[in-house]
Amino acid sequence: MNILNELIDGLATALFSLITVISVTYFITTLVSVLACRRKRSSPPVPDEKLPTVTVQITSRNELVALDCARCCMAFDYPENKLQILLGDDSNNLNVMQEIDHFAEHNPRVRVLRRNNRIGFKSGNLNHVNEHTTGEYILVMDSDFLPEPDFLRRLAAHAAADPGLAAVQARWHITDVHESLTTLLGSGIINVTHFIMLPLFDRFMKTCFLCGSAMLIKRQAMVEMKGWETKTMIEDVELTFRFFINGYRIAYCPDVTCDCEVPHTPGDLFRQQKRWAYGVVETALKHSAALYRSRKATLGNKIAATIVSSGYAVSFLAFISIMLGFVHMILLGVGNLDASLNDSVQGTAGNLWRIVVSCGALVATICAGFASGFGIHGAGKLIIASYTVGFIMLFHVSNGIVRAVLHLPIDWVPPKKHGR
Repeated sequence: MNILNELIDGLATALFSLITVISVTYFITTLVSVLACRRKRSSPPVPDEKLPTVTVQITSRNELVALDCARCCMAFDYPENKLQILLGDDSNNLNVMQEIDHFAEHNPRVRVLRRNNRIGFKSGNLNHVNEHTTGEYILVMDSDFLPEPDFLRRLAAHAAADPGLAAVQARWHITDVHESLTTLLGSGIINVTHFIMLPLFDRFMKTCFLCGSAMLIKRQAMVEMKGWETKTMIEDVELTFRFFINGYRIAYCPDVTCDCEVPHTPGDLFRQQKRWAYGVVETALKHSAALYRSRKATLGNKIAATIVSSGYAVSFLAFISIMLGFVHMILLGVGNLDASLNDSVQGTAGNLWRIVVSCGALVATICAGFASGFGIHGAGKLIIASYTVGFIMLFHVSNGIVRAVLHLPIDWVPPKKHGR
């Protein structure tokens, strides 16, 4: 028993040391990003005759909020003869389908497209919509995104300023951040990406990762990449890896923002994070070797890909470390009932200390939250959310990582969306 105790304690200590290193890295990264990446990229206005033609692609499955997105896109301050709006509807709810068809009948600028199967989920839907796309650029929008009238013109200005770019990614702005602890935690995760990581990539590595929505992609680049990969759970990261491998450039546009939601219920958030963790690990296992060997990929591409690929590692390591700590605490009390209470207290204190010391990611989340404007009151709630909802989320993220490594499938269930 003593040998087992020592083995578990040694492994937990080693994991804790690694987590501490990662935590310090988060601290440094956050500090550098906050101090050095406050400058926003901007492009001068582009006259109508020089704006590219754009096809807006909205994907939906039983989501009437997609109609709100379509209304926003119809209101774009963009030449109507250069704008095509397609709604790829994968719905199987007849009531939803009827409402979408009714909307399209009264708004002929929006064309609804449906397919006979659901192969590839969102990726397959986008590939089907690509067959009907005519624009030089593709604006990909999830159903809950609500862009402002000047959104497309400003995003297209970045693409027009540098025709060599394969894609430009806009910043997300979460609208339901204060609805609950769940939305606060979900917003924190998004904010770290859009206020810490992507500005850092843009400033120092001259690159960016695609985020799945509010992104403008050159159609010729999509054709050359042979469309979206359907055998993946996270099509945006997968396409980003392929862009990097083949020498395509992506830019981040923090001055162009788009309103959107995060999951409203813990179950939806857990499923989303499990899928994202699964997809990132799956993509890294599939493409990392080719990326590191690629002569077309820049050093910045490779560093950014490494950071993104290891992003969920700290969650997995923290979960394993905490579980080992609890197992060690229980084993210490076996056969020594008099000391079990003391050992339990010490074990619990040790686990709490590990959580506190490894909170670099939480600090990054809080700083990103301040940058996005949710204030000191939101910071306090975010700490509570991280150590309640976030603790449970560690299990689901770890589950997704393990299943990706073992090549076990997971279900794809889109979260419920409220819209306006």
